[in-house]
Amino acid sequence: SQNSSNSQRLAELARTTGKAAHLIDRVSELRDEWFKPTDTVLVTAGASAPEEHVQDCVEYLKQKFGATVE
Repeated sequence: SQNSSNSQRLAELARTTGKAAHLIDRVSELRDEWFKPTDTVLVTAGASAPEEHVQDCVEYLKQKFGATVE
């Protein structure tokens, strides 16, 4: 979430390593152009993020890009 200082910090850390980071509140905010089929994606969430939203994002990536979960 844009409103979470913990999430902001996670995004900042990703960007300092040259990785893209996107702060979203729900799956409808994902954009296909953020991803390539060969990407490795880390999905992380702040403590207050509803688990349902996290799982919706993972399911979207699986359906849209054939992602696997480790």
